Amino acid sequence: MDGGYLFHSCADVNVMDEVATSYKCTGHGKWTGTNCICDDLYTGNLCQYKEDCLKEAHCNFRGKCVDSGSSSYPKRRCYCSSGWQGKNCSRESLLKTRVFNKAHFSHQNLADGFDIYWRIEKESAEIDFVVQSRSTSWIAIGWRPLGLTSDCRKRFPKLPNETYTPHGASLLTDFNASDGIRPRILENDFGPLTVDDDGPLELRPRRDVSAIPANVTLLDPNVGAGDIDNPFRQASAASLSGSTTDDLHPMDCTDIVIGFAINGLGQVQDSYTRDRSTPQIDSFYGGVDNLIAAIAFQEDGLTTMRFRRALAAVEPADHAFINAPMHFIFARGQDSTTGFSHHPDSAVETENITMTDFYLSDVLKYHGTSSKTRGVAQINFFEEKNDNAALQPPCAGEWRTPANCVGEACRYIARWEHIADDDSVYFRIQSKKRDRWTGIGFSDVANHMPDSDIIIGWVDDDGMVQITDRYAEGYRTPRLDKVQHLQNIAGTLTDTFMTIEFTRPRVTNDTDDFQFMDWNCAFFMFPVDGGRFDKISGVISKHQFMPSVSQNRICIQQCPKNGTVAAGTIGAALKQSDTLVSAGELHSSFLTLWISTFFLSTSFL
Repeated sequence: MDGGYLFHSCADVNVMDEVATSYKCTGHGKWTGTNCICDDLYTGNLCQYKEDCLKEAHCNFRGKCVDSGSSSYPKRRCYCSSGWQGKNCSRESLLKTRVFNKAHFSHQNLADGFDIYWRIEKESAEIDFVVQSRSTSWIAIGWRPLGLTSDCRKRFPKLPNETYTPHGASLLTDFNASDGIRPRILENDFGPLTVDDDGPLELRPRRDVSAIPANVTLLDPNVGAGDIDNPFRQASAASLSGSTTDDLHPMDCTDIVIGFAINGLGQVQDSYTRDRSTPQIDSFYGGVDNLIAAIAFQEDGLTTMRFRRALAAVEPADHAFINAPMHFIFARGQDSTTGFSHHPDSAVETENITMTDFYLSDVLKYHGTSSKTRGVAQINFFEEKNDNAALQPPCAGEWRTPANCVGEACRYIARWEHIADDDSVYFRIQSKKRDRWTGIGFSDVANHMPDSDIIIGWVDDDGMVQITDRYAEGYRTPRLDKVQHLQNIAGTLTDTFMTIEFTRPRVTNDTDDFQFMDWNCAFFMFPVDGGRFDKISGVISKHQFMPSVSQNRICIQQCPKNGTVAAGTIGAALKQSDTLVSAGELHSSFLTLWISTFFLSTSFL
């Protein structure tokens, strides 16, 4: 044992002349003298592999047992009919229809063809998620509080033969901790009925609000300080509003739900990942499937997963939803729709592949490095998400987060206003991340960084203002525009906000700039948390979380010429300034990658 790692050597293996009969079939079959006859659900010459199902009876005749073609076990899984859920389709689901009203849900677009919708059910203390992906493989979302430390990885042992004691077992329906978690066989009109090893047969009742842990206040942002010896206790609201712990990988200690679908059938798994390895279902960690209702299906190339879960968490493999920003990840399987992406390029990209069916639909393998297939965000699910700019007249607008925030409650505010006198646009960006760069971006394509017009700026602790006009040719550092069209540059740094201000012509006739016309509107990008910068070299880091993007195009149209900017406004004051910026005054050593999501070179997320 060195540095926390356990190493095995061939010297640890005892070579035996004869293996006891009871071990010849790994305890999951009977030895006939020449071969093994395996128990139900077990396969392999030594009965060493276990499948989720082998026939429709294992899915309780409420779905289909489908062979995914995976190279590892389990290869088969149950895809349940609408109205049924669980690994063996043994539990009735409250979600029986494929239709949902988007108007009743908050919404955020995470990537091209990947959207999430959610709503908080206050009376039942539940959250209702809908995840949609324009793809044909698995889809997944995950979350954790921002206050966790790397100690959370120690909660579960590293060795696969360790056992886990579930927390809050008395709150779980029909769970017998002394018996462990194992399949139970009941009878129905069709014969033996397979019951999920992660939950009971009957419709799981909704949890009583009284079952919520005492340190979680569902509808109040103030959260108890918790127990410092238990990393799964929630931290204070103040720490939760800060950035995620630097030594945690985006996948570490994450509560994850994964959906698989084939036509009108689906499987939704309540999972967890201790680190960046492939997520395991909660029963692997001694827990149970805590999804109150679930459904998944696929129509016309669109995969939809919907599930409901209690806001509270009673097991270490689950995280409670609290009224504060939370770390959020999403991913989907690579397929022909999303394309394939690895770093460095694999045989798939170089067309030297010998195994053409390596990435099969619904086989839980690496999601790749593309921003189309995985990413990180920071979301407060108790907020009603408003992705659209709150436009006043068509010549002015504003976007802020959290939605409808006021004053110091806001994390980021972007304002813009057309100035008719010279057909320019005044921008004012305020960020609560005072030690990070901020900015704004404009793109002709939704959730698409390449070919975007980018503005990056900051005010350092010496009061020096740096704002640059840039162009993103791909997902790397946006290069400096040859001609800097920013004028009237200004900035301030207070105890609460960093503010940058500038104007630029609405139409620059520069191919590096987005040309705002009455008929030419852009998708706006808002890097809410920005990234770090070095005030000496001007080098910047990638932004920590994926920027928010306007759901619809935003137009900046002409205002009447008889007094565009109101007297006494900051825009009016800037109009009196002759401060200009030249390309010669700009740093040209920006080296950091601009990536719309974290770079996750892992086996899953």
